[in-house]
Amino acid sequence: MVLAILTRVMWFLRGGIALLLPGLLSACGASVPSGMDGFGQTISLLVEEENLAAPLNRIASRKMMKEQINEFGRYHPGTQVQLEVVRSDGLGQALQYRASRGLGPDLLLLVGNDLLPLKSKGYIKPVRLSEQERLNFRPEGLLQLQNHGEQLGLPLFLYPRLACYNKQLMPEPPKNQADLIRLGQQGHAIGLESSLPGLQWLYSGFGGNLFPPQGESLNSGALLDFLSWLRLANLQPDITFVTNGAELSQGLGDGNFQWVSCSTRWLPSLRKALGSRLGLSLLPGGPKEAAQPILHLRTWAFGAQSSSHQHQLARQLVLFNSNVVQQRNMALKLGTVLPVNPAIALPLKAYPTLGLIDEAVRSSRRLNLAQERQFQALEAPAQTLIDQVISGGRPPEWAAPKLEALIKAAQPGVQR
Repeated sequence: MVLAILTRVMWFLRGGIALLLPGLLSACGASVPSGMDGFGQTISLLVEEENLAAPLNRIASRKMMKEQINEFGRYHPGTQVQLEVVRSDGLGQALQYRASRGLGPDLLLLVGNDLLPLKSKGYIKPVRLSEQERLNFRPEGLLQLQNHGEQLGLPLFLYPRLACYNKQLMPEPPKNQADLIRLGQQGHAIGLESSLPGLQWLYSGFGGNLFPPQGESLNSGALLDFLSWLRLANLQPDITFVTNGAELSQGLGDGNFQWVSCSTRWLPSLRKALGSRLGLSLLPGGPKEAAQPILHLRTWAFGAQSSSHQHQLARQLVLFNSNVVQQRNMALKLGTVLPVNPAIALPLKAYPTLGLIDEAVRSSRRLNLAQERQFQALEAPAQTLIDQVISGGRPPEWAAPKLEALIKAAQPGVQR
């Protein structure tokens, strides 16, 4: 026990940013054992950042997190939070290193909700909530992060996908996928992400669902129509497919694109680059349905190596950030996310961007944890087929049945 404490102290002295949070335990009516006052109220928080996030978006995210830690500290004197930031491509290595030395973080803040691999490797553990605590979260958000009845994570924010465009160069955004082709033919520079996650919203417009509800079959016609549309789009000189979202965001900000599909996570940097020229809209629908992009979450997860005492401290920090006052303040301050607390009534008419984000969330699809894992596993093999169609190497008729076979290997049902 003494060795474990000394090891954690050494990591604290070497590692992250220690931010003084005034005292959770006293607020809970608990006492700290003599001789452990400084360390017994310390929790470690590991925050994941996207690999290619624009610097301004990183700054906004870190600033918000530090402000919330300090705000928590105003009401709970005496706790220290050891805050460390790691890029997505280094998250697995960082967790493996810490876990092998018994130094796993007490709390994680993740950019997505692919939690099953973290659970299977022993990096995170479930959290239990009372009925009163569950009221801080939308029921569908809790359900999205459950696996076999266990709550593996808790949501902090909702990040839907939108369309972003330059209003100076494109006064009216496309209302449907046919408009998108037409605008490309007229010389408007359109940017699309070529990955399956970046194209799923297009597929949904043809009536496609990667994870049909139980009892329904995969729509083979939607797959062929989707791949045919991709081939047609790539024949237009002013429609460009790129490999990642960072290229779309940078391209719109630099003036290389006039319209892109985007995540609300990108809005701080796009607002800085475009100012009043930045336009936002829902993604254009297809011939069968409105676009239904997959909804992304900023997700809390609880470290498996955390002691029961530190786990309770971590829970208190998460629950503080999910209460009505904090969620409302963060949503209004950021203006780019939707809160997860259902008791909040935001002034959507006064904040039109939040109104649009709210509409986008309601039209999005939610993947449960099993579907999220399958979606991640599907991405690489599906990408090979999609790239062959976009590049003209293979016709859509050749790729559609092969893509259908890949998708069918992945099923349970999508929660709406």
